[in-house]
Parts: sequence; structure tokens; C-alpha cells
Amino acid sequence: MNLLEIEKRIIELNDENERRTKEYKAFYENHKNKIQELEEGKKLLLKDLNADKINIAKNILYLYMPRRAYSDLIYLAIKDLASGCNLMKHKYFGAKDYNRWSGQREDHEYGYGPKHGNTVFALGLKQPNRKLTDHEIECCLYYLGNFFTIHDNIPCEKTN
Repeated sequence: MNLLEIEKRIIELNDENERRTKEYKAFYENHKNKIQELEEGKKLLLKDLNADKINIAKNILYLYMPRRAYSDLIYLAIKDLASGCNLMKHKYFGAKDYNRWSGQREDHEYGYGPKHGNTVFALGLKQPNRKLTDHEIECCLYYLGNFFTIHDNIPCEKTN
């Protein structure tokens, strides 16, 4: 083997390593997500909740909740869903932290966020222009009504 052949082989092997690493990462993430979904389904079954309704709601509702939930915003979403989604068609309900203030209520149109501070909770629709069926609304109400049973490890606060 000459130097050129060695360099080409090194490049080939490095390329193969990179490709296989990417494949493994994709495989790992996919399986990790599947396992997490199964664990959540198991938890719901053990709590005797309707996993089908919850999964339908999770496909409809946009939820951003990194650290805590806001019960007043969840109640507002329940109220809006029950009365025809007049608000959530146009905006999501949110809370932000800014400076020394946490949990400031701040709703926004979809695609927008606070000018100052960071969004710490958002609840809206994944597809706000889509008309929801009565069954889908029922599933969302079921999910939000059981929110703190489903997410029993999430602290609950109210917005300021």
C-alpha cells in the first residue's frame, strides 16, 4: 500500500464511522422516544386513564412546559375549548419569566413570543386553523382535566 492508498482508506473509514454514528444516534433517539411513550402509556394504564384520548389531545395541543405548569392557564384553555376555541384559534396562553419576576401572564399570536424575558409555559393548538371535531375537543378536555394526574411530577403555580 502506498501513501495515497492509505490516505484514501483512512478517509473511507472515517466517513463510514461518521455515517454509522449518525445511524446509531437516529436509532437510539427513535428507540428512546418509543420507550418513553410506552412508559407514559404504562403509567396512564396504572392510573386507569384513557391513553387513547390523551394521545389524541397531545397531537392537537401545543404544550411547552419545561419546569412548571400554570393551573389558571390550563383552566382558561378548558374554558376556551368548551366554548368553541375562539381565543386559541388566534393565540396561545403563556407565562414568562423576566428579570426578578416569574410567571408573568403573556399570551401571544402563534409564532411570536415575549419581547423581554423567556417563555416558561405555553398552551395552544398545534394547528390553529384546523377545525376540531367534537371528539377531539372532548379528548383535549379530558387531557386538561386530568393534567395534574398525568403530570404528577410537575409543580403547579398561578400566573401573576
